[in-house]
Amino acid sequence: MRNWNRLFTQLALTLIVISLIIGCRQSEKPISPQPVAEDPDPPPPKADPINIDQVVDQQWVLQTYGRIGSEKETIPETEITLQFMTDRVSGSGGCNRYFSSYQEEDGKLSMGPVASTRMFCAIPDGTMQQEQEYFKALQAVTEYDISANRQTLKLLYGDRKNNLLYTKKEELR
Repeated sequence: MRNWNRLFTQLALTLIVISLIIGCRQSEKPISPQPVAEDPDPPPPKADPINIDQVVDQQWVLQTYGRIGSEKETIPETEITLQFMTDRVSGSGGCNRYFSSYQEEDGKLSMGPVASTRMFCAIPDGTMQQEQEYFKALQAVTEYDISANRQTLKLLYGDRKNNLLYTKKEELR
């Protein structure tokens, strides 16, 4: 029995290390500036909704969360991030790295269970509670809205009465 426990513990630690390595991998796509030509008579903006596929590999930073109209701001000195990839999301919960699967269809979005590293962060005060509230909200997401300029992302949960509001993270050049 003791060997089984030891084998299970080693297997679990190996899976966590592999998940962290995959989650921390950075995009290898080079960024090249595109010249912008001015159009004297630009066409009106398209009314097509922006879907999740159009923001894959962009990183978002949580600004506020909770009940619409009385949202909480994130604790200063913590940064909660979200990044959509082709088949999953990952980011930082303010203390721990996390990842989850997701499904998007017709403006509806659902997240799978959140898996995360298991560190404890005592400073700043309230970090762990904020992170647990965030993970719980993320797993309850039902819809999303991306601003027309693609600078804000809103994830709705709890009968559309609650939201997670993100801004696009500025890229370092």
